Amino acid sequence: MRYDAFKLVEAINEIAPNSHTLIVGGAVRDHILVEECNDIDIATNADLALIEKHFPTHDIGKSKDFGVVVVLFEGTSYEVANFRTDGEYSDGRHPNAVKIASTFEEDTKRRDFTINALGLDVNGNVFDYHNGVADIKNGILRAVGNPLERYEEDALRIIRLFRFSAKLGFEIESKTLDDAIVAIEEGFLSRISPERIRGEFFKIAKRGEDLADFIEILEFTGALEVILPEVQALRGKKQSVEHHPEGDAYEHTIACLRVSRSDNPVTNLSILFHDLGKAVTYVFDDGRHTYFGHEKAGIPIVEEIVKRLKFSNAEKDAFVFVTGKHMIGHKIHELSKKNVVHLVNDVNWEVLKDAIYADEVCRGITTRGVEQFNEKINNAERLVAKLNGETNLKNRLCQFVTGHKILSLRPNLKGKPLIGKVKAKVEEAVIDSNFTLTEEQIKEIILDETAF
Repeated sequence: MRYDAFKLVEAINEIAPNSHTLIVGGAVRDHILVEECNDIDIATNADLALIEKHFPTHDIGKSKDFGVVVVLFEGTSYEVANFRTDGEYSDGRHPNAVKIASTFEEDTKRRDFTINALGLDVNGNVFDYHNGVADIKNGILRAVGNPLERYEEDALRIIRLFRFSAKLGFEIESKTLDDAIVAIEEGFLSRISPERIRGEFFKIAKRGEDLADFIEILEFTGALEVILPEVQALRGKKQSVEHHPEGDAYEHTIACLRVSRSDNPVTNLSILFHDLGKAVTYVFDDGRHTYFGHEKAGIPIVEEIVKRLKFSNAEKDAFVFVTGKHMIGHKIHELSKKNVVHLVNDVNWEVLKDAIYADEVCRGITTRGVEQFNEKINNAERLVAKLNGETNLKNRLCQFVTGHKILSLRPNLKGKPLIGKVKAKVEEAVIDSNFTLTEEQIKEIILDETAF
């Protein structure tokens, strides 16, 4: 727990001596679990106007209407909220109105789960009115009060429930789980904005193992079919046992996530999406399960997910790059130098490298197989490092061959697509020569009409 947070609680109590101020919510849960927590909320029955008078503050949207201000204290921003009870939630996310409460006990009745309905004072005393501490110790996720009412108030709580279960390894209490499934069946998930769903995925995707558990909970409860039907569609798409002993295309994806070595959410989400094309290319013919062209077929599927869940352009580029290129991994040593250079120099190379590692290792290949795989990748990177040298590769290529130089030698190509082929041919020859071609040799390649 950040010491500054305790200092702020003390400072609020000093300016409002009769108040009760606590660190609340997930920060207390993580404190009990001895987990790092950087997102710390504070709740109080002190007058917010008094707090604004003594500390630098600002609002987030209409947060002040809901009894919340952001306090900047010793370089860190903290949300400070009044104890409150909520009115009806007509939009399935925000209460229509709030009523200031005098005690933290009243405030906890509106919170989502018992493990988050906790308060901590500066003396280390925990305020627990719903047996949240016991649930933490027993590894139980339980809604505060009536689970269905909590989901009615904010349907994202269903997804948060599954995320907490996956991340913490906690079992979901039966009523809390049953009501979540009922809420999913009744269409509650359609009330959640795409941005908030995307946010939950990013929070859980820091570890591939956690993301795998999360996806399996989503599938078990029927939520995966609603949120990511493209991943659900992989279920039952069989694969040849000799190449994929881990199971069908869905089970392969889960296995990939479980062996991921990355803590980058973009990488782990790329792994989740990499084989989506198998759902639309599956063919069983002559006793064989095939997915010819699945990498190319997966690209528009990924693009649709990106559009629906509002991923950024940079995230889209990573997902598409991995989906389209992941089959290159075990054949990288067969590529031309030019193609290796373009692959390794791509901004998403590290993402692809971790994705194809997971794609290979999840099949249960031997230690020797892992060594061979790593050697292929290392050789490719050593090659590119050698070719790049001290100067940027792109600048060096521009130095050797430009469209202007080609047209000066072959003016008849102006305005024709063939100029691109000539340029690509010259670039490949330059790279294959380790940049040793002379100007005269480059000129001969450009003038050789029989090569195009």
